[in-house]
Amino acid sequence: MRDERARQKRLERRREERRRAARDVQPTPASPVLEDCRVFATEGRGESLPPGVETWPVMRAYVPARNVWEATGFGTAGVVRQQPDGRYAGAFFVIKLLEHGLRRAFGGKDETLAKVEGDLVLLSDNFPLCEEGPVDLAASFAWGARALADAEGYPFPARDADRFYGLMPRPPGSHRDWVAKLVGPGGLTPQELAHVIRANPQPDDLPDGQAIVILTEMSFAIPSAGVAVDALRRAAPEFHHEGRDGGANVFTWTRPYPKGHWSPLRSLGARQALGSVRVSGRELVADAKTLSMAAKLGGKLQRLLGGGLHLEGSRWMGMQDLLARRGSGGSSAGPLPPRAPPRRLVGPPAGSATRGCSSSASAVPGCE
Repeated sequence: MRDERARQKRLERRREERRRAARDVQPTPASPVLEDCRVFATEGRGESLPPGVETWPVMRAYVPARNVWEATGFGTAGVVRQQPDGRYAGAFFVIKLLEHGLRRAFGGKDETLAKVEGDLVLLSDNFPLCEEGPVDLAASFAWGARALADAEGYPFPARDADRFYGLMPRPPGSHRDWVAKLVGPGGLTPQELAHVIRANPQPDDLPDGQAIVILTEMSFAIPSAGVAVDALRRAAPEFHHEGRDGGANVFTWTRPYPKGHWSPLRSLGARQALGSVRVSGRELVADAKTLSMAAKLGGKLQRLLGGGLHLEGSRWMGMQDLLARRGSGGSSAGPLPPRAPPRRLVGPPAGSATRGCSSSASAVPGCE
């Protein structure tokens, strides 16, 4: 009973945070969005969309990048419509299945198409990667994420969310149908990934800058090892070449230590290791300790290699699996389960027109 009361208090706290966030106006679409939701902003003022926006022609639609979504459940969906005056309005939705579906909504209007696309590029390091796709697929992702957040007790204030969803066509069916399309069998999410996320829920009281440990390995097909190795070498020091291990070129994915990090290596100018990449023949294998970092790594690799990167399979291991393995006498550092093959969704090939933890041992600090 005590645990249930504590859980309800956490849920109420999160809902109140969302309500406060929805009242904040952040006028520059290209700025990083730090809250869960913001009002539709133009010229520094929150404005409702005018009547009839559903009749404005759709000029662009964006779906989560397949290489990232099918390995992590992180992605961004969006739509851009042309206004009657010839300018453009866009709405975008950040989706994270580990965090109950819809996480953020943002957009702008009275823009040029070049400005909208430029903003996506500027935001590409802050939000999960997206790529152009069919508008009905974008709608399934966006409305499914909103319905999932509602179903799991994390609704966005309808009046504020509708400022963005007015631009996104509503898919047929009920809210339950939208959730099933997003995360159910035969839907948009690999069931192995959905199972791992259900088995490793992210706590509501997780401190900022920490993430649940879900070891993630992504296997990609590439045209040739030489092209990939050259691209990764050019991306130094973010990708540090460690040399060769057998027939593979090995890279460590790094970043500068965050400000205030406890590691003494920070003061020596060292960089924080976040994951690794192995390149051998026509295969590239990348791994990270959390889904969020795997999503960032997958996005960076896709931007480096473009259409030459195709997800072949993924595998995951959460804290419950690690603890069970340790309890049975096995090594927690043993191999991951067999790879789950990617799903093939309706839309363009991966890489086409790309734009753009409780707070205990199960959490990784500084991984957001």
